[in-house]
Amino acid sequence: MRKEFSAVCLLLTSFLLFSGTANAAVFTVTRSDDRNNATCILGDCSLREAVKAANLAAGSDMINFNAGVTSIQLTSALPDITSVISIQGGSGVTVAGDKANSTFRPFHVIIAGVGNLTLDKMTVVDGKEFVGGGIWNQGATTTITNCTFSGNEATGDAGGVYNTGTMTISNSVINVNSAVFKGGGIANGGTLTITESTVGFNSSDQPTSTLAGSSGGGIHNVGFLTVIRS
Repeated sequence: MRKEFSAVCLLLTSFLLFSGTANAAVFTVTRSDDRNNATCILGDCSLREAVKAANLAAGSDMINFNAGVTSIQLTSALPDITSVISIQGGSGVTVAGDKANSTFRPFHVIIAGVGNLTLDKMTVVDGKEFVGGGIWNQGATTTITNCTFSGNEATGDAGGVYNTGTMTISNSVINVNSAVFKGGGIANGGTLTITESTVGFNSSDQPTSTLAGSSGGGIHNVGFLTVIRS
């Protein structure tokens, strides 16, 4: 009986070590296309399907990528982030919008206290929207680490990154993004901390008094902004 009890304890301990909490899940993207099926199947899953599954799963969930998945061309915006999700790019994954043919931003994080996104080692390019061409953190929480936002556009504000919640950007590059109005690279109306990052070569199309209210080729801030070693 004692040996059986010890074996059960060892099995339970191993389960907890390798699975984390019972509510957490890991979804692995295995496809480079933008398939939109109902479910993320083990060994057959697109990024879009993984985001859907992570939104529905309980707890803090992770999305990672098979080694062969290095670039994903989106056909429309990914589902809004409405739960706690960490997207880990591993050796680096590029997610591309389609600004030449369509208007949508790749990432949108919503719902204060619920939506919480971490992006690590991801490159976001060619998004286009009225605000937040690459990402809009709308009243939620977003952490961007070791990422690049480049070549995104806004027909209004925030060509690359738009924050109206709580956001941290570290060891990242925000460059060559553009906006018609304010914040070619970043527009911030929430709480934003930028650490050891580069914000450069961004533009607002009308940075002078040609259009009232146009400003901030790199960063336009009307919230709380902290910049450290950047």
